[in-house]
Amino acid sequence: MALGFALSKGLFCLVTSLASRRSMHFGGEHIHKLFCLPPCSKSSPIKMAEQELTKLDHRNDKKMLFLALELLFVEEVTLISAEQWSAMDMTLQ
Repeated sequence: MALGFALSKGLFCLVTSLASRRSMHFGGEHIHKLFCLPPCSKSSPIKMAEQELTKLDHRNDKKMLFLALELLFVEEVTLISAEQWSAMDMTLQ
């Protein structure tokens, strides 16, 4: 419902999830693929964000996608670790 409202207002939205089928159902991508996150990492959020940004340097399509992003919908929010949230936050900033 919220996604439909945001799209009706002309906002550029992305949908992501830890379940790739769920995110593809809404036209999105798996969260690890979207943010170039390692699937299982014990690294600090800063190190994960640095790795993400290094990978994004070689992916202009993703960089442009994030620059145009106005709203990010994340399904299954409770399954994402605090470290991954921090890394994604640093990447988007």
